[in-house]
Amino acid sequence: MHVAERNRVMQSLVELLSWGEAMLPDNVAVMPDTQGQGLGNSMLAFAELAASKAGYAAIRLSGGEDEVQCKPNFLARASKKD
Repeated sequence: MHVAERNRVMQSLVELLSWGEAMLPDNVAVMPDTQGQGLGNSMLAFAELAASKAGYAAIRLSGGEDEVQCKPNFLARASKKD
C-alpha cells in the first residue's frame, strides 16, 4: 500500500495486488476535500512505476459502476496504455 500524506494527514492511497501477469490497483482512494488536485492520477502513476519495477508489463483497472466512482481521466489514462 502506498499512502500520500500532507502534514501527517492521509490524502490518498493505492493498494496494489498481483493479478496474473498484471498488477491491480485494488483500492485507489482520495480524501473528499483533496479531490480534483491530481492525487488519484499520482496514485495510478505510482502503481504503473511499481508494476514496472516488479517486472509486470501492465496494470489493470477494474470495478463496476456500483463498486467504484471512476472519473473520465482515469478511463482516458487506461485507454492510452493499450
